Amino acid sequence: MNNKGLTLVELLAVIVILGVVATIGGVGITAVKRNIDVKATADKVSLALGGVSKWGQDNMEIVKSGLTIKTIGELIDEGYIETDLADGEIYNEVNGNSLRDLEVALYFVNRRVYTCVYEDNSLLGEEVIKVLRANESICPQFLI
Repeated sequence: MNNKGLTLVELLAVIVILGVVATIGGVGITAVKRNIDVKATADKVSLALGGVSKWGQDNMEIVKSGLTIKTIGELIDEGYIETDLADGEIYNEVNGNSLRDLEVALYFVNRRVYTCVYEDNSLLGEEVIKVLRANESICPQFLI
């Protein structure tokens, strides 16, 4: 007798194997997407720091007088940070939080304006903070 079909056991084995492969692939894709979101958020914050520096250059007398704290929202409203979204916000790609209330610091040392971000776990999340620390964008301890 020449059977060309699959038995129920063979069919179930194929389904189980496909399920395992799909699960492994799904986990990998999720991790890759999260890494992309973390990097995208860190890049947004780094770009925003460019606007903070511009504000510092335009307001040098204020910065020279001592530590200056601004929020991302204030700098968006003043036109120093641009957003691509119609609502004028910058969002954390990982957790969806608006970065409008994220505080940035400006300080003047050795004839140079320095900018940094305060470590705010609720807005940024630990993974984004880790990337920003590596980029030296987190405020040093003496400013906290």
